[in-house]
Formats: sequence, C-alpha cells, structure tokens
Amino acid sequence: MRARDRWATIVALAACDAALLLLGTAIAFWLRFSAGGWPGPTEGGGVTLSFLLLGAALSLAVMAGGGLYRLDDLFAGHREYAGVARACTYAAFTVLLTAFLLDSQLSRGALVLWWACSAVSVACGRFVFRRAVFRIRRAGRLVRRALIVGCDEHAVAIARRLSAPASGWQVLGFLDDYHAIGTPVTNGLRVVGDPKHAVQLAAAYGASDLVLVPHAVSWEAQRDLLELAATRDQPALRLAPGFYHLLATGARPMEANFVPLLTLQRLRITGVDAALKKVIDVGASLAALPALGALAGALALAGGGPVIERQRALGLHARPFDLLVLAPPRGPRPDGGTRRWRLRDAAARSRLSKLPNVVNVLRGHMSLVGPRALPASAPLRDQPWTRTLLLVRPGLTGPHLPNSAWSAAEQSILDVAYVREYSLWLDLRLLVASVLRVLRRERALPAAYHAPAVEPARTEASTS
Repeated sequence: MRARDRWATIVALAACDAALLLLGTAIAFWLRFSAGGWPGPTEGGGVTLSFLLLGAALSLAVMAGGGLYRLDDLFAGHREYAGVARACTYAAFTVLLTAFLLDSQLSRGALVLWWACSAVSVACGRFVFRRAVFRIRRAGRLVRRALIVGCDEHAVAIARRLSAPASGWQVLGFLDDYHAIGTPVTNGLRVVGDPKHAVQLAAAYGASDLVLVPHAVSWEAQRDLLELAATRDQPALRLAPGFYHLLATGARPMEANFVPLLTLQRLRITGVDAALKKVIDVGASLAALPALGALAGALALAGGGPVIERQRALGLHARPFDLLVLAPPRGPRPDGGTRRWRLRDAAARSRLSKLPNVVNVLRGHMSLVGPRALPASAPLRDQPWTRTLLLVRPGLTGPHLPNSAWSAAEQSILDVAYVREYSLWLDLRLLVASVLRVLRRERALPAAYHAPAVEPARTEASTS
C-alpha cells in the first residue's frame, strides 16, 4: 500500500469519525433540550453542550491512542467496534468527573444520550467505511503486497486466505529453502527465490511484507529473517502462527527482563460467555422446532424414502454423536421429475438440510455456531489440528469457507480463529449471515469435514 493511500485512508476515517461524533452530539442535545418529553429542567444547555463537545474530542483522542487509526489492525473482526464503544465510555466518564470537579451544571441525561448516540453512530459509520474499503480493495487499491516465506501445506493455506479479493493483501509468491525457483505452488503462484535473498526479492517484486511460516523453513532462514526484522523497517516481517495456530486460545505478548514471551490464555468460551451462548442455543433451537416439524412432515408426505440421514461425527472431547441431515430422495428420478421429488431434492441440497441438527443442539452435542463437525473416520482423526476442534462443540453454522473445494487446513484456520476471537456479537453476525445465505438459496456445504479435503496440500509443488 502506498504511503499516500495509507494517509488518505487515515484522514478520511478520522474525518468520518469526527463528523459522526458531532452528529451524535447534536442528536443527544436535541433529544434532551428540544424534543420535549424528557424529564428535568431545560436550562444549562450551553454548559452541557460544551461538555458534550469535550466528550467528542476526548473520544477521538482515545480512539487514536487505542490504535483505531492503525490500519494494520482495522477492517477485520469485531474489536474495532468494541474499541469505539470503549472510547466513548472513557470519554463520558472523563466528562462526568470533570463536571463534578468544576461543580458545573451538566445534564446527566444528555451525557447518557450522547454516549449512546455517539457510540452507535461511529460504529455504524465504521461499518459503512469498512464496506467502502472492501470495494476499493477489489479494485486493486489499498492492498499490501506480500511474499510468503515457507512452502508447506500451512503456508499454502495462508496464501489462499490472504488472496481473497477483499482481504487487503496480494500474495506475489513464495520464498523457500527446499523447492527450486519457478516451482508452481498454487493458483498461479510460484517459488520466486530463497529466504536468504528476502530483502532483494521484496524490492524487486514491490513487496512491503514478508509473511514467515516458521516451521516451513530452516532454522538458519528463521534466524536471518529475525535479525532482518530487528534492523530494518521494510519489508515488514509478519510471523504466521506455527504450533500456536493449533491452540484454540488467545496469546498475549509480555516481556520478562527483555525476553519476549507469549502468554497463552484460557479458552474463550467459558464462564459467562458459555452460559450466554447456551441461552441463545436453546432459545433459538426451541423456536426452530415447529419449522423443523413442518418441513419434516412435508418431506415425509412427498415420499422417496427416509427423511433423515445420519452421519457419525465427533463432538466435544471426541464424544461420538449422529449428525442429522435431510436425506435426498431414494430411487430413480421419475420422467420429468415430479413436484414431490423436486421438493425432496431441493431440500437436501439447500442449507436447510442441516436444520434437523437443532435436536443435537438441544441434546448438548452441538451449538448453533461453531467449527464444522469432524466425522468419526480414522484419516481425519490423525490430523494434528483435529485435537483443537474437539475442545468445543461443533456448530450448525460457523465461519465456513465459500465452497467445499478448499482444503481442510484452510477451514481449520477459520475454525480455530473463531474460538480464539469468540464473542456474542460474532455469533450473532454469523447467524445473520447464515440466514441470508438461506434466503439467497445458496447451496449447502457439507455438515462435516470430508475425507478428500484432508489430503496433503493439493499443489503442483507437493508432487514434484
């Protein structure tokens, strides 16, 4: 990404935030002093307005200090919105404390309204701004150009994820110790050189970032690249998780007497989070039972064999259970296809095919949102990343890939990231996205990982 584009994006985002904070201030002031119907005196509006404007300025300062204008950390995930709410909260408390110390006549109702209006307006503005950035990225702007250092299955999975149109990244190729220059890898990408020439190759290809997959390169290459990161700003070195990516937990950096360490945190879905997730699971599943009953009844009347098909899968802590999916019609298709036959076939191919698993949610075998289920087959159980996915309940829906042709390693990256970044907001967002896919009549993906997806990385390099 060019420096001019970076600064233009930061300035535009800051201007958008400032305008929306002023809008939130105006709405709060109007509701408190002009709209009528709000209890309390209406005098002191000028003083209150001054404090609300102070709150808007403080919010911008807190957002800047909290990294909400650091582009590397924006436009992905939900933490950006949490940071906006946190900044408005800190600003509101600071304004309240200042008014108390100055013994000023501040309307507390106006302050509460300002906090709510400002947080909501800025969060909505950032949501729209993010969509605009995605559109610009699809046009090839605001994109970071990167070389992947390493060329194993995990490195290929990372390259394919970063190559998504709206990701903000463009992968240019691979640097590897073990493959010859020019070796094809995936999606037209090739090995372009050796890690020892990383700086020269980054300059030649115009790459601003090196993404290092530590376990995919020699220790000499790791040492040289880490020394490079300590002495140069460009290209920036990004460490892709190694064994850490198999752990469904967060990691917090710390320093012990100048020794950098990573502290692994507890599983995210515990305590209050787990209780609230259970409430949503049970409530939504009970609400879906009548629809499931009506659908099953209609399919049973349509004929064509059993309505439900069972697939053996592994749940929490590798406990086996039966995945329930709508079965396709049995027997040869009638000439021209009857309406009933077409109904059975359409239901089995649609995303409603996994609806019977609300029964598994009520039984405690699954959750509404979570990783894709693991089948009880031996080949998948031998994969190292499966141990991570067995730490949580599989989901009826979740952060699934666009189609089933992607590798299991790529799916596992999303699933583990879901557990690490878990929040109720993320669950609700994925549920809404799932409902929209149903309304768009998108074709269903498999309810579980399937065997062909766990073969070694399907790259030309792996067969050479």
